[in-house]
Amino acid sequence: MVEKDPQMMSQNELLPGNEPLFSCYIFAVKTDSYAGNFEREMCAFMTGVVGECGVGDIVAGLFAQEYPGENSWEDKVMQVADDHGCHRPVTIDNESVMIFLNDYPTNEDISFLRKRALLFIMDPRITASGIRIKIKGCELIKYDVERHQSTLASYPSLEITDV
Repeated sequence: MVEKDPQMMSQNELLPGNEPLFSCYIFAVKTDSYAGNFEREMCAFMTGVVGECGVGDIVAGLFAQEYPGENSWEDKVMQVADDHGCHRPVTIDNESVMIFLNDYPTNEDISFLRKRALLFIMDPRITASGIRIKIKGCELIKYDVERHQSTLASYPSLEITDV
């Protein structure tokens, strides 16, 4: 019998326990364009938060000018590692910009994010860079990260004579 290496984790097999590793919320802005062309800039404009890669830091500076002082969104937005291990506050789902939030947002937070998304597509500093999109709507999503594993390789047991 071949044993599975517990160090090899992937997204195929649910581990015992079925409970999520963690939960967070996602504020999704649904657009009419592929979101991978502007998601980090939109997140920076809406929240003033950028990821480790620094993409959107100029736009985050605009946020800081409009809202001087401590940025409360730094505590509200969750940084999540992407496929390359770079922590980012945002991801995409085709035409949706998906901002990770630590906690369930207040009504004021949702109103603020909706307003900032609309201002993003209207801001001449943003549209001058070539970004031309329409917003179809917004969604609040609960996101559960579950435990998964898959076997990447199997090896037979060694016998004393094999050593």
